[in-house]
Amino acid sequence: MNTIKKPVYILVFILLITLLFPASVPAQENITDEVRYLLENYYVDPVASEILSAASVEEILTRLNDPNTTYFSPEEYQDFVNSINMKFCGIGVQIDAVPEGILIISVFEGSPAKEAGLHPEDIITEAGGHSLAGLSTNEAASIIRGPEGTDVKLVIKRGQSTFDVVATRREIQAPTATGKILKNHIGYIAISSFGTDTSAAVEALINNLKGQNADGWVIDLRNNPGGYVDTALNIAGFFLNDNIAMQVKGQDNITYLYKAYRHDFTFNQPVVLLINGYSASASEIVAAAVKDYQKVTLTGALTYGKGTMQRTYMLSNGGALKITVARFYSPNGATIDKTGVTPEIAIQKADSLRAA
Repeated sequence: MNTIKKPVYILVFILLITLLFPASVPAQENITDEVRYLLENYYVDPVASEILSAASVEEILTRLNDPNTTYFSPEEYQDFVNSINMKFCGIGVQIDAVPEGILIISVFEGSPAKEAGLHPEDIITEAGGHSLAGLSTNEAASIIRGPEGTDVKLVIKRGQSTFDVVATRREIQAPTATGKILKNHIGYIAISSFGTDTSAAVEALINNLKGQNADGWVIDLRNNPGGYVDTALNIAGFFLNDNIAMQVKGQDNITYLYKAYRHDFTFNQPVVLLINGYSASASEIVAAAVKDYQKVTLTGALTYGKGTMQRTYMLSNGGALKITVARFYSPNGATIDKTGVTPEIAIQKADSLRAA
């Protein structure tokens, strides 16, 4: 097992949980002033006066140029929370922004998107008559989603061809973790998001698969865009027990050490952890930690490289500002932001699950 390079400050559960639940901001004269206050006092880096002096929230965030610091209207904030817990009214896809529009990363089984014949790697260039080129995932999601039972016309680019499909929106409640037995003895658990109920779901799956005589494990974090820090530390505990799971540096530039959570069960049989270019944020907390401690065989492709931590602050108008407050690193201090986590066994084109 690798050792942690230096002891610094260890944060306890009370502080960790504040990253899971939104905080309030002292009331200012208007929303723009509230956003200025938050950026000046809590943003991970000093914010230049020419950014803070912008006349509107939109212009401030444009000048800041941090895609992870985002303003939400009250409705958008609720959509954001629901998306982490995989609950929303839409077509049932995970997405990422690309220059041409919105790339489909995965399609949920039994979803309107699946029924409409959509595939991973399809690009949605238009939705409901609106071009999605240049939009963020949040902006595009607000167009694609809508009231249950309503139709949305999508323009799809697949390879060199372009075609239209119509999908009927409906309530999506996809599990954040699923599992099964492979080859009669391998416990397979796919974690698609780190939501509020994910830790309990993973623990139940482990117990179920242990009861089916699993003697080896494949944990799949491919296409998992992240979620709550608290949940990531909980999941990391199944590998690390209550050892240090990551280092964090915020505006004060002090290094804090975050522990994983202790569980009655920790993996002591062979484990392969699957990652790819869409494994991000909380997924990278887990991947980097288990790599440092040499607890698994990390397999797949280089991860996304989102090594920043956000906290949500509620604003006086009922909206919210999700703001980058810290950068996180592996337990041994390896950089993750814009670097990602490198697998020990690289698999780019082949079926990494079959290889595992």
